[in-house]
Amino acid sequence: MDLYNATVEIHRSDNESKIFRVFPDFPIRLFKAGQYGSLGLASDEKENKLVKRAYSIASPMIDLSTNQLSNQKDLKYLEFYINKVNQRKKKEQITPKLFELKSGDRMFCGEKIVGHYTPPENSDWKNIVFVSTHTGESPNNSIINHLLLQGSKATIININVGNSWKSLYSEEHQAIEKLYKNYRFLQFQDNSPTYNRITNFIANFSENEEFSALLDVKETLFYLCGDPLL
Repeated sequence: MDLYNATVEIHRSDNESKIFRVFPDFPIRLFKAGQYGSLGLASDEKENKLVKRAYSIASPMIDLSTNQLSNQKDLKYLEFYINKVNQRKKKEQITPKLFELKSGDRMFCGEKIVGHYTPPENSDWKNIVFVSTHTGESPNNSIINHLLLQGSKATIININVGNSWKSLYSEEHQAIEKLYKNYRFLQFQDNSPTYNRITNFIANFSENEEFSALLDVKETLFYLCGDPLL
């Protein structure tokens, strides 16, 4: 249909999340790691109106077959890591529709990519700590991929705070940890009510001897991203 301008590939999935690789019909513009684009699907069977939403662009991070870091400039697709959401009444949502897609299906992909959640301009940080809920891992992975490609020597800690959910990028994180001694990925699992998870994490982080040294604000840059309700 005329409203659609991209083809989707389901790269990896489980019951809670999927990695979508979206191949636009148009050349992908240069953009900064951590920025977001938009995806859209028809709102009904008449297919004359799009439901669109902004999603952070993820990163493949590393090619597991070659152990080479991925570089967005070499890719013909945009990667999106999307988690299921609860359907909210009186508000039309695209995410449930995305989870019905199969590889080869068509969809809308916006050409414009924007956002201010991007790599640090100052490269002199001793430590860079990324903290995310499930929905925040996408931009954090992209920024970390960029930092490693640039040869960052900072200690990079990538922390995901959630319940029993497991990242679909676990293999990539493990591969990068083996290749880069300055990188570490952690999942802080907490089954308490969602609004307590970040508070619990901060308390545990500050009490942990291994990480308490990272709390020096003069040497450590913190990134925090994601929906606190997830």
